[in-house]
Parts: sequence; structure tokens; C-alpha cells
Amino acid sequence: MFPKKYNHREIESKIQKLSDKFQLAHPETVVQLQADSGASYPCSSDEIYVSSVPPPNVTGVLHLGHALTTSMEDIIMRYHRMTGKSTLWLPGTDHAGIATQTKVEAKLMKEESKSRFDYGRVAFLDKVREFALANRDTIIAQTKSM
Repeated sequence: MFPKKYNHREIESKIQKLSDKFQLAHPETVVQLQADSGASYPCSSDEIYVSSVPPPNVTGVLHLGHALTTSMEDIIMRYHRMTGKSTLWLPGTDHAGIATQTKVEAKLMKEESKSRFDYGRVAFLDKVREFALANRDTIIAQTKSM
């Protein structure tokens, strides 16, 4: 019996765990599954399509714009996989730029009533690095779930 309400937290995490367990994001696994199922578009190992994606700014969590971009990238990768190419979609991580600096400055002002100038260059960079590392796993998990 189906539940009355869709619980995305429960369902999506199960799907992600299965995907990780069976390495469904790895082209060679997908090719083997296609071959086993008799699919009409088995991969030709001599044709490869690679897309490296610039990392998002580390601003805490991803937003709807990231979801849209990731969806478009996913469509492109699936298209190339369906044409028989081995595909690799390589998302980047750990990009701390001006948006990250702005988030850290706002956080420091709110929590400590201090600006980046109160810390000095090296100490402030350490604060940015701490913020980026603290949010890295969240961004990776969000990207994987998308």
C-alpha cells in the first residue's frame, strides 16, 4: 500500500544508498547493467564524454539555481550515455570565493560583532577555510542527491 504522503527524506536517501552501493554513477557499471539487460545502446569504450563542472561557491547550502544547473548537466550526460559513450561527470568542490567571503563576514559580524579587519589576513583566511570545510560535506551530499 502506498503512503498518503511522499516522504522525500526517506525515499531519496534509500535511492542514494542503493546508487552508491551498486556504483550506478560509474560508467562501467551502467554499461554492464545495460549489457545484462540486453539494452540497445551498449557503451563503446573508445568513445568518451567528460564534463568537469566548476565548483559552487561555499555559501552554506545549495539553492534552486544549483538544482536547475545540475538537472541540465544530468540530461546532457544521460544523452551522451544513451548514444553509447562512456561518460564521466566530475563536479568540483571546495570553491571559496567572494560569495564565501561575504557569508563569513556576515556570520562573524552577527556572532562576534567583528569584521575581517579585526582578524587580519591570515586569521580571516583561517575562518574562511573553517567555514568551507564545515559546509563541504553538505554541498557534496546535496549534489549527489540531485
